[in-house]
Amino acid sequence: MPFLFVDYDQGAGGEFFCSQLSLSPQCVPLEVERFDTGRSKVRDRFGQEFLKADPSPEYQEPNLEKFELVPCHRGWTLAASMYDRVHSIRISNPPEDSELWQYLQHNRLKKVLLAPQPEGKYFLGELDVLIRKTNNRDFVRHVNKDMNNLTLQMLADNIEPTEQNQKLYLEKIMRQVPEPTASYDLVIPYEKLFRDTTWVAQQIKQVFGIDILTSWLETYQQEYEAYHQPA
Repeated sequence: MPFLFVDYDQGAGGEFFCSQLSLSPQCVPLEVERFDTGRSKVRDRFGQEFLKADPSPEYQEPNLEKFELVPCHRGWTLAASMYDRVHSIRISNPPEDSELWQYLQHNRLKKVLLAPQPEGKYFLGELDVLIRKTNNRDFVRHVNKDMNNLTLQMLADNIEPTEQNQKLYLEKIMRQVPEPTASYDLVIPYEKLFRDTTWVAQQIKQVFGIDILTSWLETYQQEYEAYHQPA
């Protein structure tokens, strides 16, 4: 079977989606680590290369019997250029004026931007990504493993991470950008993950022939309800 790429923007829960969908009988199970922040990190065959801002993946021979899940951030066209046959899912963003957009941004802040890397190997990996992205190595002298990802990104961009600069930086990077123009086999509106999981499961079965055998899709709604509960 070809690779199945799951394309989503940061904060949408795409790695959790991939890890759970990979447990379906028609898929190859992914290795996954889960952390106290609620974040999941999967180990796909490309070593998470498609989650980087400027991916440069090495060719991998597809599994002939089952789907292999690959999370990606708008890297679907690159994947399509590498293989004659690949499959794709896009988790599209909710409207910018919606409460779910605010929730997505909350998750991006809590689980990614304002959190440090959970382990040393991920810290070193993030530094490598930022060096490649900015062509700047000097900032590494000023970092430590306990810094959150936002601070690391700002230092790589030669921006002092003051409170005011952080506010301006977040305003810039947290803006919604238009949905990709690429054609996907299946587009799942973010809202469906919370309000119509039956539709999601049916579409995945109809388009790919993949069975969802457990209630893992309900996790999205459960976490959303917990987000609204008073502290």
